[in-house]
Amino acid sequence: MKGRAEWATALLAPGLACAVLTLFLPLKTKVLGLTLRPFDPMLAALIALTLLGGLWRASAVQGLHRDWWFILSGLFAVYLFLNGLLLASSKAAVAGFGQKAEFLLFTATLVGVGADERARERFIRVLVAGLVVIVVGVVLYHVARGKFAGYKDAGEPKWAFGLLASILFPLGFLDRSGARRLGLGLAAVLFTCLTLLSLERKGWVGVAAAGVFALYLSRITPTVSVGLAVVMRRVATLLLIVALGVAAMVLAVPVFVTHAMPFLERHAPAVVAEHIGSINELLQGLTDLEHSWKSVKSAHAGGRLFLLDFSVRKFGDSPLLGVGVKQFQTVISREGSPLGPTTTPHSELLRYAVETGLVGLAFYLSLWAMGVGRALRLADLRLAPRQRTWLLLAGALFAYGASMDLFVSAGSQNEFFLALPVGLTTGLLREATHDRAAAGVGAAGR
Repeated sequence: MKGRAEWATALLAPGLACAVLTLFLPLKTKVLGLTLRPFDPMLAALIALTLLGGLWRASAVQGLHRDWWFILSGLFAVYLFLNGLLLASSKAAVAGFGQKAEFLLFTATLVGVGADERARERFIRVLVAGLVVIVVGVVLYHVARGKFAGYKDAGEPKWAFGLLASILFPLGFLDRSGARRLGLGLAAVLFTCLTLLSLERKGWVGVAAAGVFALYLSRITPTVSVGLAVVMRRVATLLLIVALGVAAMVLAVPVFVTHAMPFLERHAPAVVAEHIGSINELLQGLTDLEHSWKSVKSAHAGGRLFLLDFSVRKFGDSPLLGVGVKQFQTVISREGSPLGPTTTPHSELLRYAVETGLVGLAFYLSLWAMGVGRALRLADLRLAPRQRTWLLLAGALFAYGASMDLFVSAGSQNEFFLALPVGLTTGLLREATHDRAAAGVGAAGR
């Protein structure tokens, strides 16, 4: 039995990483009206592997049914099912429940990886190597067609740019225990530059947020006792940083739009100027959503403004329960859209607000808050240097994923951006708690 468990453990971490990588490839199909990706059968096979190896009986994943994050996630899945039955259809109910339950199992499986140092190493090495292959492939694909900036033609793979840079930043610049910091630091700089060249603006925001939050976690001094008051103080400090950042943006944006953007539009290369111009129009259009989307020159900015205006209006019509799970496309198609066929509001937060109302949005935001709170709790523990590096990596992933939720509504990818850092922090917290308990027993024995 032990040999079988070791075999399963050796395959689980790289297998999970390979499954994750398929989320960043344009591979999906429709089966009985449901969207399926290679990730789905691969995850099912890996869960079967964990059952075969007896890994679900391991101490790292035992007791997850009593973990409040997993309890809330399960209740959210049930709510999505009931919401779909009540307001949409049985197919929508199954789709909403199935996706949430699938990533709940993915998170639980990842806890086992996050609780073991060697498994974490295997997972991140395979994930980083795969993301490098995807990013380099996308760049070469565009360069071969004469496009040296604006890598927009590849769909899902474009999201790998910012994710890779966000992973490499804490490993290259904040890892106090690593001997490969120089190489990883140079790689972080390289792939951050490629993220900028990709002109994937949401990636710019995500990488910046990942760096700021990882730096914030790195500056926290562990305390002797960890309690609710300590965590709340850390949360208050983080909220203050966010508030100051938002205030700075509110003050700086008018100056930037008035003075800097016209200069950049005149002097930047055409493809860069086009994207800067659309940001300019988007920022200016936020002051009058109802009318501004009709008058802006940039189709991208006009589309974003229309979707924001439409989502706010639909949320106002059904604020409590929303219009129904998976019904955004149906509603916007019925009412008509100047954008043509539209499937999402390009924001996961807007999608949950429109489709599931305040109840669903409260569930979703609570899961994010509990996950970030878990990272803040870990930051107050006296972790080994390598464990602290993994915490900073998870923090960067939390920030990157939260940024993506503002600008992307891609379903599986958004679920992954939450599940990955939650799985890592939960596993790391269990490992750290076990180490502290073992150290206490050892000290008592002496």
